[in-house]
Amino acid sequence: MQSDKEFVLFRRFGHLHSRIFLHKQDAIICLEQELNELDNNETNAFFLNSRRADQNTARHDVLARLEPKLTEYGKICGSCCTLSISDVLWTNFWTHISAK
Repeated sequence: MQSDKEFVLFRRFGHLHSRIFLHKQDAIICLEQELNELDNNETNAFFLNSRRADQNTARHDVLARLEPKLTEYGKICGSCCTLSISDVLWTNFWTHISAK
């Protein structure tokens, strides 16, 4: 395979990234539903506004499981956006250089 030393092409595995992204998104949605159910069944609304006063251990558990998933999801969102922006910049650069 012949290739230019200044040009490299890599697969992005967009389809696989999308599947992983949707899988993580669904896991977050399940935890969100669990949290909403706990909140809707709460008899004292004050507990929903005060982490320190809230004595619902199930809600604390859901939030503890939710936090790392949201953090990871946010990182994936950021990297996908970064890849898209860099791809656009690279394409613009390549088009500009090729036009000369």
